[in-house]
Amino acid sequence: MPAVLDAQPDVGRRPATPARDVLVALAVVVGLWWTVEPATGRVVQGGLALVAVAAVAMRHRFPLTATVAAVVATAVAWVLGVSADPCLLVGMCLFTVAERRGGAQFPRWSVAAAVVTAASLLTVAPQGLAENIRWLVVAVVVVTASWALGVRTRQVRIEAAARSAAQERLRLARDVHDVLSHSLGVIGVRAGVTAHVGGLPSEELRGTLREIETEARSALGELGGLLDRARRGGWSGRCDDLAGALATMAGELRSCGIVVDADICGTTGAWPPALRTAVEQIAREATTNVIRHSGARRCRITLREAGQQVVLGIVDDGRGIGGRVAGHGITGMRERAALAGGTVDVGEGPGCAVTARLPMVPGRP
Repeated sequence: MPAVLDAQPDVGRRPATPARDVLVALAVVVGLWWTVEPATGRVVQGGLALVAVAAVAMRHRFPLTATVAAVVATAVAWVLGVSADPCLLVGMCLFTVAERRGGAQFPRWSVAAAVVTAASLLTVAPQGLAENIRWLVVAVVVVTASWALGVRTRQVRIEAAARSAAQERLRLARDVHDVLSHSLGVIGVRAGVTAHVGGLPSEELRGTLREIETEARSALGELGGLLDRARRGGWSGRCDDLAGALATMAGELRSCGIVVDADICGTTGAWPPALRTAVEQIAREATTNVIRHSGARRCRITLREAGQQVVLGIVDDGRGIGGRVAGHGITGMRERAALAGGTVDVGEGPGCAVTARLPMVPGRP
């Protein structure tokens, strides 16, 4: 049975540290075992101590087996009067069991085991009743605290893993939204303009269709790469060329018939990667909204440094947001800015005005 349980997978396994465990166990043996003068001789005492130390050393690989071995060695040593260890080595092994398998902080079986062990040791131990009771009280505290701490550690790691997975899903959802929303918005506007312009020359029509094809293929390639990196755990969403990315966005706005005035700071290459990425993602969402929702004829893009902040502004002369409820795009921009320690304001001026303020060191407001 112990071998079967030891082979089960665990949650949040800690890196094994057998060398450190052995040093701690030897310190316990020297202080609480070797200081006791045994009536049976040092050989029996040393053999039991060796079993207990070996159990602590293998607790990461075989936690349940190690716990059983430590319990047996400590109990026999106490009965023979060759140890004063109040189950410290047992607690180390039990902590690992609780960290890997523990469900409840104080399971009922532990109470029954404590009662049986206490009755047995009180009956057979050669020490006096008062000394036995003192030892048992300390041992119960050590064992209970080890189990409770192990279970709590397991719960904290499970909660942290769940939060990390939720954050990763949210980040992936934002990135997919950015890719699809921006590309499909550009494609929709170009196709709509082409469909409503009568007598369009065939060469110009083919050129527009080629641009739509290029945009669609680019979006599919970017989406495929994003999902592939997400599957391999290597997706970072890093933007290495912010000025180039903003120039591309300006070109897409122009291709949709919008006059663009861009004033981009020339020092973006020296900014931290996380800051460039946050600016690029917010700008992409804002320009997508201009293409899809504003009906604007003009758009101004500005990016400048203001003290210890970077200020991104995207203003159009379209319909504005009026009394409409903020959608996923505006919410996503605010969330991205908040992750970098900044803010995004959306207002009127004369159409829709998006202003993002981000600290030069992301995460520090």
